[in-house]
Amino acid sequence: MQPEESEFLVLGAGMAGLAAARCLQEAGREVLVLDKGRRIGGRCATRRIAGFSFDHGAQYVTARGPDFASLCEAARQAGLLAEWVSPAGKNVLSGRQAMRDLPGFLGQGLTIRQEVEITRIHREAGRYHLFAGQQLVARAEKLVLSAPAPQTAGLLDGLSDRLAASARLARYDPCWTVLLGFVQPAFPPDGAAEDADGPVSWARWQSRDGRCSLVLQAGPDWSRQWLEAPAEQVTDTIWQAFRGRAVQEKAAAPSGWLNASPAYAAAHRWLYARLARAVPEEAPRLSADKSLCLAGDWLAGPRVEAAWQSGRQAATALLAG
Repeated sequence: MQPEESEFLVLGAGMAGLAAARCLQEAGREVLVLDKGRRIGGRCATRRIAGFSFDHGAQYVTARGPDFASLCEAARQAGLLAEWVSPAGKNVLSGRQAMRDLPGFLGQGLTIRQEVEITRIHREAGRYHLFAGQQLVARAEKLVLSAPAPQTAGLLDGLSDRLAASARLARYDPCWTVLLGFVQPAFPPDGAAEDADGPVSWARWQSRDGRCSLVLQAGPDWSRQWLEAPAEQVTDTIWQAFRGRAVQEKAAAPSGWLNASPAYAAAHRWLYARLARAVPEEAPRLSADKSLCLAGDWLAGPRVEAAWQSGRQAATALLAG
């Protein structure tokens, strides 16, 4: 297979990478996006399996700036986002059918290659060469790296130690997320619950097509302590903790879900779930020759909008170079 050639290449199809690619395309530039996942969106993720749908990453978005608000409004008008009041009482936007529909909306018309895991990058004759294992898969003149900070740092070693040092300043919290699907409890508790930490930091019921899905997310400290535990043990422990709390709060009646057995149960471990410390603003993120730029929420803050903004900033910096 011959490597793909492109003027600009974006590594990562989360919100930062998609925003960068969209900005470059709108400027009339040729751009290719490579992503190791099966679907675009990164942590704006939805899993559909066994007849159930789970938003198991970011649960909602907020828009503070006018540009991101305009994007969200366009997605809302397209029927992809809906207004929702979070457990903290904030007016937010959540996926009408799936959270991954927002990055899907942003990625329309972009050239994206999925399930391509880049393991090495080197530069030769003014072009970046990207390898998956031993195979050269793409070459480009300019590059946006929007993978999580630890992965970005690894790819930058030997390529730009200066930018690798920036990436190593970011810190993440992990998150165990449990996905439970129910056929029988037609009347689950409404909405969501939010707490600070412990085995159940976040809980949200959603009903779609006559089936009920429950997403439970553990807090960062608990997730760190249980990081290497078997997924089955994590699933059972978090589910039992949620049921126990419901009994204490008498939240189960009259739905009867408390005694129901899930028809589907799984756990997903997010190693880079929540940004605990962003890279300082003064840390470099653009190469000296302005051919490579970093992007991601780890450069801007732990919000979907921040990731999107950093992608646009990276594209703008490369276009200016």
